[in-house]
Formats: sequence, C-alpha cells, structure tokens
Amino acid sequence: MARATFFSDPYLLFLLGSFFALAAHPKIGAIRQRAFWGGLFASLSVLAAAVFFYLRNPDWMWAYVVAEEMVPGWLPWALFLLYPVPYLAGYFLGHGVGRVGSRRLFLVSLILAIAVHLALLPRWTSWLGTWEFARGKRGGLFGSGVWLELGAWIVGVALLTLAFFLWARRGAAVRQAGREGE
Repeated sequence: MARATFFSDPYLLFLLGSFFALAAHPKIGAIRQRAFWGGLFASLSVLAAAVFFYLRNPDWMWAYVVAEEMVPGWLPWALFLLYPVPYLAGYFLGHGVGRVGSRRLFLVSLILAIAVHLALLPRWTSWLGTWEFARGKRGGLFGSGVWLELGAWIVGVALLTLAFFLWARRGAAVRQAGREGE
C-alpha cells in the first residue's frame, strides 16, 4: 500500500479518501465523522512512509525520472506538504456523491491506483540511482534489505488503514442507530 513515489502516492491517497468515504454517513457533515479523521491519520502514515523512503533514496521517490541533484532542495518538502490534498479530494468527492456514487468512485480509483502501480513496477522494484537506471540497470530492491522495510511499511499502513476503517464504520453505525431511536 505504501509504495512510496511522488508519482504513485497521489493515486494511493485519493484511493484512501474514496475508501474512507465508504465508511462515512452521507447525512452527517463530512468532517464531523470518524471516517474523515481515521482516513486522514491513515493518509498521514503514507506521508510518513514517503518521507522515510525519500531520506533513504531520493532517486527512488522520483522514480528515476529525474536525478535528485537536479531538483531544487525545497521541492520534495513542498510536495510532502501537499500529500493530504488527494486524500481530501477523494474523501469529500466520495462523501458528496452518495452511497452508490461513492462505491463507483472507490472502484474507479482502485483500478486507477493499481494501473499506476503496475506501470511503475520496474521503477519501484529497483533500488538504484537515477543514472544507473538510465543506463538500463534494474532491480536491487530485493537484493538489499530495503524490501523488508518496504514490506513492513506496506503491512503497517494496510493494518492501520483497516483498523481506522472499522473504527469509522462503527462510529457511523452508532450514529445511525442513535438517529433511528429519535
């Protein structure tokens, strides 16, 4: 889940937003729900993974499209500040289109996130420098110990997301039961 590159993370974060919109109650204000806050926290865990892997190998975060030394030093940090935006877009759009629309949005964003990750597969499974990648070298992620760190982040973010989603669903169910009792 946390295949952290600047090119795939926006799709993953939008997917998280649309996923948590599924747990939201459509008749209750969007930010007054556990779904919003649980999803925001889960999306911040993706940000934490991105910063971690950026510090480990900046070229990997750029998916070897551009060498880190060619990028202004402020740009990655500005991008990190924007990480919540795709989550917010997915959540508010999903909350605003109702139950059926929210499911459709989630399905479309899931397909898109999978397609982007598959397209970037040769890039995120490589653990090199940009110039090595440009010369045709591939791989290295599984030959280094980094794949264990990546796997731990993926599992951790996935479990955290599931836990917050279930917490959010329970909150929506409790609120719904309270409204029906009125």
